[in-house]
Amino acid sequence: CHLRRYEGRVYAVNYLSGSVFRQDGALDVHEGTGVNPERQEAPHTHFIAPAPDGSCLLSTDLGLDEIFLYDGDLNVLGTAGVPAGHGARHLAYSEDGRTVFCANELASTVSVFRFEHGALTLLQTVPVLSTPNSGNTAAAIRVRGDYVYVSNRGNNSISCLRWDGKHLELCSETPCGGNWPRDFILVEDLLLCANEYGNCVTVLKVCGETLELLPQKLEIEAPLCIVALPEKE
Repeated sequence: CHLRRYEGRVYAVNYLSGSVFRQDGALDVHEGTGVNPERQEAPHTHFIAPAPDGSCLLSTDLGLDEIFLYDGDLNVLGTAGVPAGHGARHLAYSEDGRTVFCANELASTVSVFRFEHGALTLLQTVPVLSTPNSGNTAAAIRVRGDYVYVSNRGNNSISCLRWDGKHLELCSETPCGGNWPRDFILVEDLLLCANEYGNCVTVLKVCGETLELLPQKLEIEAPLCIVALPEKE
């Protein structure tokens, strides 16, 4: 489902088996269930990345509503939970590395954690839509300055939330211009959004909480992920 490089080795998470894997064969398999019998009947690992300070790895499990903290050998150093049934999906970090934001797919929420001394402490969980319903699922999450952006499938929008250092608050919801936004990236003052079912990448101009859909569109079959490559010198 997701992979990242850490200290010279590649790690992957496997959604269906609920496991975390390292390229040389190291493996940790999660166990348990969540409160949602349809989506949390088993562990479902969804994301892995180095912690903000690089001291460990953070991995989300949508099926267990937990974030796992690992060392490089996939020993579990600790866990932190989002509210039951919310479904931890993807993480993003504040620029100072002290705050971790978790996009929760099943409840369309964001959980805010303080990251300190190699541990996560839950501070707050807020909705990313003003009128959530079961047909909407949060997907990707990105942070720029004081603003947190989340893509919403079903609702087909980009939510903007503002973090003032103590509280996270929903500011705006903007149509993404496509169907089922799976991933997006921020490049300068633009947001590029991959719309899986819409078979296109749409472009929005970003100024804080204000987003404006632009006419540019790239037609591409079922785009899932976008990566920005650095310019060649």
